Amino acid sequence: MAPKSLKSLYFGFAAIERQLLKMEHTGWVRYKSANGELILLKSPYRATPFDDHVKYAVPSDLRPLENDLVTLDVEGPIRQLKSRRSGSCYFDYKDWYKVVSVKKIDVNEVAYFQRPYLNSDDFRYRLSMRWKNADQDHLDFSLALQLLSCPEGVHGKGGIGTWSLAGVGNKKTPLKDLQKTITHLLPTEFLKGSNRYQYNFIDDRMSHQRVKMNRIKSEMSEVSYNHLWRLPQQSPDTPINIPTYIYNSEFIPGSFELDPDVLEYLLTALIVKPSVEDYMISKIEKTVKQVYERTYSDEDFAGLNLDCYSPLKVASAICRLDLRKKMDEDSFDRYSALFNEIMYNFIEFKKDVVDLNPGRETWTVSNVDVSNQNTRLEHIDLHILRIMREIEEDNGIEWISRWDIEHHPSFDIKLRGDWKVEDSLRRINNLGKIIKSPRGLGYRRIKFD
Repeated sequence: MAPKSLKSLYFGFAAIERQLLKMEHTGWVRYKSANGELILLKSPYRATPFDDHVKYAVPSDLRPLENDLVTLDVEGPIRQLKSRRSGSCYFDYKDWYKVVSVKKIDVNEVAYFQRPYLNSDDFRYRLSMRWKNADQDHLDFSLALQLLSCPEGVHGKGGIGTWSLAGVGNKKTPLKDLQKTITHLLPTEFLKGSNRYQYNFIDDRMSHQRVKMNRIKSEMSEVSYNHLWRLPQQSPDTPINIPTYIYNSEFIPGSFELDPDVLEYLLTALIVKPSVEDYMISKIEKTVKQVYERTYSDEDFAGLNLDCYSPLKVASAICRLDLRKKMDEDSFDRYSALFNEIMYNFIEFKKDVVDLNPGRETWTVSNVDVSNQNTRLEHIDLHILRIMREIEEDNGIEWISRWDIEHHPSFDIKLRGDWKVEDSLRRINNLGKIIKSPRGLGYRRIKFD
C-alpha cells in the first residue's frame, strides 16, 4: 500500500485538530501574500485551512511571524462576493476579518488540549509491531526517535540523523524492509517536505546532497534523515544522532495498513518543543565535550560522523515521545544513559558488520581513520572562533551576538551581512564548537581542555 497524504488519512481530523476547531480565530499563521493576507491552519503540517473562505487583514505593526500559533482578536467580517458557481445561483465568497490584536500561544500547551488515544508505550509498539524481537535491538525506540525528530534549539537546525545497519553483510533486504516500514508510517507530506518537517532516506550521492542542501538552505525547521547501506559520508550537515541496527529483529511479511492512531500521536508529539532552561547549559556543554573527546580519540567511533549534540537531540526527541514540555536535569541524565547504551551496543555490532567486512560499500575514506572534527572547519570558522575568544578575553562577555562578531576590529568589514557568516555560525554550532542561547542572547564558545 502506497503512503497517503494527511488529507486522505482521516474522515475527519486528528483529536488535537478537533480541539483547535472549537477555538475561534486560533491556529498557525500562514501568509498568502506580501500585503498581509493571512490564514490560520488548525495543524502546522496541513497545507490548506479548515475553512478556505476565512481571511484576515493584519496591520503591519501587528503581523505575527509565519508558523506562530496565535489567537486573533478581530472585527468583522466583511463578506466579499466573487464569481458565481457554475450552474448555481450561489456565489463564492471570502469573509474578511480585521485583526485588532494578536495573542501568541505557548506551542507546548497545545499537546495538552487533547491527548492522543495512544500512550508512549503503545505508540512505540505500533511502530515496530511488524518486527519480531524489535525491543532487543531498541528498534522500537530508534523508530520513535527518528520519526519524532527534534526541534530547532541551542544545537541549531532541528532533526534526527541515523545510520542503519543490518547483520547480513552486503544484503539489503532487512534495510529495505525498514525503509518500507518507515515509508508506510509517514504521510507523503513528511516524506516530500512540509513547511516544517521532512524525513529522508540517504542511499546515494544525489540524495545525500539533497539532504545537505535542505539542512543548510531550506526554511524547514526540521530535516531528519536515515543513512542506508553505505557508511555515512563525513559531513557536518548530516551527522549521526542515534544508530539503528537490525540483529535480533526479524521483519514479519504482510500487507501494510494505515494506523490513524499512530499518525494522531505523531501529529501531536511533533508540535511539542521542549524548553531548555538556562541552568541546563553547563550540563549540555559537558556532554558535548564528552562526545567530542570520544569521537576524536576512540578508534571504535572512527567514520561514524557522530553529532556532539546527540544526547541533547535524543533527549528532545524522547521529551516529544513522552509529551513533556520541559527538559529537566534528571530526565536529561536518564535519556543520556539510554543514548550511551544504544551507542555501546551499536559499536559492538558495527565491529562485526563493518570493521570485519572490508568489502562493504562505502563512499568515504577508509574506516580505520579516526574522525577529527577540526578537519571540517573552514577558514572563516576558525576566524570567527578566534574573534569570539578575543571578545571573551577583552570584554568578559559570556554570550556573543553576530553583531558583536561583525563589528569586532579584526573582522573583515566586507563580510558584514554576508550569508557566509550565518553559514559559518550554523556549521560551528552543528559541530559543537559553540552553543546557541535558548533566550536569543547569541552564542557561547564551548571551551575544551
